[in-house]
Amino acid sequence: MKIFICIILMLSTLYSFEIKWTYPEQYIYERMTFGSSAAIADLGPHVNNEGGEPDSFMEIVVGSDEYLNFYPEIRDSAQGIWRCIDSRGNLEWAISTGTDESRSSPAVADFCGDSRLDIVGGTTSGWNVEIISDTGSFIWVFPDPPERDGRNLWHSSPAVADVVPSVAGLEIVIGNNSCHAVYCFQGDPSDMVDDGIHYDFSAHTADCFFSYTGAGGTDGIDWDILWVFDTDGPVVSTPALGDIDGDGDMDVVVGDGYQELYGPMIVGGGNIYCIDGPTGTLRWRIDAGESLVVIDASPALADFDADGDLEVVVGASNGKLYFIDGDENSNGVIDSDEMSIYMLRGGIHSSAAIADVNGDGEYEVVVGSNDGVLSCFLYIPPDSITVLWADILNGPIISSPAVAGKLRDPAPWPMFCRDVRRDNFYPAKDTMLYIFVATLNGVIYKIRGIDGAVMDSIRPAIHFHTSPVMADIDYDCEYELVITGMNLIADTIYCIGTGLYREGCKSCAPIELVSTCPPADTVVATSCISQIARFTIAETTGWDQIDTSQFLGELRVKHRDGTIDVQTIDNDFPNLSISGNPSDTINAEISGISWNEGDSVWITLGSMMTMYECTTIFSSFVGFVLDTTPPVISPGTSMPPLGGIADNIVDISFDITDNIAGILTDSIFIRIYAYHVDGTVDSGDIRGRNSATVGFLDNDSVVLHVRACDNIHDYGCSCPPNCDSIDYWFLISGRGPVANIILPANNTISACVDQQIWLRIYDSDGIDTNTIVLVVNSDTFTCDSTELRFKNDTLF
Repeated sequence: MKIFICIILMLSTLYSFEIKWTYPEQYIYERMTFGSSAAIADLGPHVNNEGGEPDSFMEIVVGSDEYLNFYPEIRDSAQGIWRCIDSRGNLEWAISTGTDESRSSPAVADFCGDSRLDIVGGTTSGWNVEIISDTGSFIWVFPDPPERDGRNLWHSSPAVADVVPSVAGLEIVIGNNSCHAVYCFQGDPSDMVDDGIHYDFSAHTADCFFSYTGAGGTDGIDWDILWVFDTDGPVVSTPALGDIDGDGDMDVVVGDGYQELYGPMIVGGGNIYCIDGPTGTLRWRIDAGESLVVIDASPALADFDADGDLEVVVGASNGKLYFIDGDENSNGVIDSDEMSIYMLRGGIHSSAAIADVNGDGEYEVVVGSNDGVLSCFLYIPPDSITVLWADILNGPIISSPAVAGKLRDPAPWPMFCRDVRRDNFYPAKDTMLYIFVATLNGVIYKIRGIDGAVMDSIRPAIHFHTSPVMADIDYDCEYELVITGMNLIADTIYCIGTGLYREGCKSCAPIELVSTCPPADTVVATSCISQIARFTIAETTGWDQIDTSQFLGELRVKHRDGTIDVQTIDNDFPNLSISGNPSDTINAEISGISWNEGDSVWITLGSMMTMYECTTIFSSFVGFVLDTTPPVISPGTSMPPLGGIADNIVDISFDITDNIAGILTDSIFIRIYAYHVDGTVDSGDIRGRNSATVGFLDNDSVVLHVRACDNIHDYGCSCPPNCDSIDYWFLISGRGPVANIILPANNTISACVDQQIWLRIYDSDGIDTNTIVLVVNSDTFTCDSTELRFKNDTLF
C-alpha cells in the first residue's frame, strides 16, 4: 500500500476559505492546554432575538479564556462568560459563569425532557460544572452557588449519554483536574431523588474543594452525583462514551495527566481507563509505565472490525498512539495481543478523528502531534496499522481535527469530539471526506482525505488551541467552520466558509460562458505575435462558486509545414491565469505564448467544475491564424510605367493581395492628384468601393497614393491590422511639350545644398525656348536666366 508524505513548505492561498464574520472577545489573563471549542445547534424558536435570520438557522454556544473583564454583553464585570451567537455573528445572549474562565467545550442536549436543548460546560480555574437553558439562565450548578477563584477543576469537557439506564434521562460525565477523578451527574435532578452514591460535599472541603467557601449544595436536590471514579492523575482528557465490551450499555474511556502548554508544569498520570457506565467501576486500565506521561487527549471510539464492540484510539504525550482492540477475553486487563502501539515523533495532545476519509469503505484514523505532523492510519484490529499518508504542517497540533465532505448531513462535526458522546467518530462510508485542523501557529488547513493533499489554508490568528467545529449554520449549503483564534491580548471567534457544499442541498446549474476574445467557435486572423485567448465565465446559482482549480481545455496548433502540436490546458499549464470572483464571474486567459507566421491555433474550453462539484461541458473554442505580413500592392497591367507617359488612359488598376487574412475592402484608400501645367492641383479620394472623379488635362502630372490593410478586426484583445501603401505617378500626353525629371532621381530626397535639376523637355514640333518657365520655391526662371540652359531637349 502506498504511503503519501506531503511536506507543506509554504501556505497556499487558494479558493475555499473565506472569513464570513468575526466576534471579538475581551482580555485574556492566562491560558491552559485547551481552550473552549464551540458547540453548534438549532436552539429553537426561543432563541432568535437578534439578526432577523430564520428560526431554523443554527446557534453557536462557546466559552472562552477571558478573565476579569467588563463585558458589554451583560453590562457588568465578570471573571468568565458563556455566549450564544447566531449564524450571522450576532449575540443572542451571554451569561456570567459566576466563577472563573469557561474553558471547557460545551455540549448541547435535552437534559430536562421538555424538547428544548440545554447546555453544559465546565469552568477552570473555576469551581463549577454549569447547566444552562437555551435562553441563557442557570438550571443547576455544581457546587452551588458559583464562586470565584477556583482551583482549575473542570478543564475536561462534558460527555452526555444515557450512561446509567436505571436513572431517568441523560447523564453528564466529566473529568476533574484537581480532584483526580471522573464525575457522573444526572442531567436533570429535578426529581429530587438522590440516585446513585450519596456525595456529601462537606466531606470534600478538606481536599480538592478546600478553599471553596459556599455551602456546595445537597446531593439529590441541588445536583445529583451518581458516581465518582478516582484516577491516579488529574483528568483534563474529555471522556468518550460508547459500548466498549458489547454488553449493551455505555462505558467511559478517559485518560489522565496534565501538561501545561505554555509552562514547565507536568503532573503525570499516563493511564487509559475504561469505566463501566452504569456502576462507575473499572473495567480495565492501561498504564503507560512512565511517571511523567500525560494522556490529556480525548479517546476516539469506533467498531473497526464489525465485531459488535468498539475499539479505542488515543495518544499520549510521549508520542505513543494506542490502538486498543479491547478486553476480548474478558480477563479485566488489556493483554499485549489486544493492543498495538504506533510511535510518533511528537507528543500527542490532539484527539484522533475516526472516519472513512478516503471513501474506500474502511474507517481511517487521523491524528495530529506536537511535531506538526497530521497522520492518517488504517487500523485493522488487533494489530495491523498502516500509515496511509502524513502531512508536515506549519506548527504543533494541539487542536483536534474535524471531518466533513459532500454529505447530506447539515452538521457533520458540530462540537468538540463531534457529538455529545465525544467519540470522535463519523459513521458515513464510501464518500471522500476532508479534514479540517488548526495548528498552534495559527493556521487552519483543509486536507483531502484520499491522499492528504492540502487544498487550502488560512492564518486568521496567532495561535489555535481550540478545535474546529463544522455545520451549515445558515443553511446556504456551504459548511462553515467555527473556531476561536488566540491573539496577544484578546481572542476572536471566527466563522469561516470552507467552500465545501452539502450533497443534495441545491441543484446544479450550468456555468455560463459569457464571452470570449477573440470570438468563439470561428477562426479569425490576428496580427499579434502573442495573441491571447480569454474566456469569460459566470457562476449562475448565486450560492455556488467556480472551482478555479478545475479548468480543463486543449491547445492545438497547426504549423505552416502541416505539423500539429496538442497540449492539455489545466491548472498546471504555465500560461493559464485566472482572475475575478469565483462566486460571480472569472476570466480564464491563455497568454504569453509566441506564435509563428501562418500558425493556426485552436484553444478549446472543455469543462469547468464548481465547488459543489457541478461540472459543465463547453467544447467551445477560440481560433485564430497569425498574419503579420501587410498586403502587397502592385500596379495593374493597364498602368503606364512609373514616371512614364500615359496616352489614351481608359483604366487605372492596382493588384492588392494578402495570402492569409485577405483584404479588408473598406480599408482601401486611393488619393489622386492631378498637377496641371498652370500650377493648380485637382484631387479626389476613393475609399473602399466608392468612386471619385478627377479631371485630367493634357500634360498633367498624375500622382496616385494607394493604401490597403488586411482583413484583421479589433476584438478588444487583438492588435491593429497590417497595412501598407505605395505612391505611383505618370504624365498625361497632350498637344504641348512633355517634361520628365532626370535629376534628382524620382522619389528621392537630396541633401545637397547645390542640387542640380535636370528635366527632359521634348515635342515632335520642337521646343520654343522662349516659352520655358521654371518655378522653384516661388522663384521663376527662364532660359534668359544665367541659372538655366537648354540643350538637346534637356533643361539644366
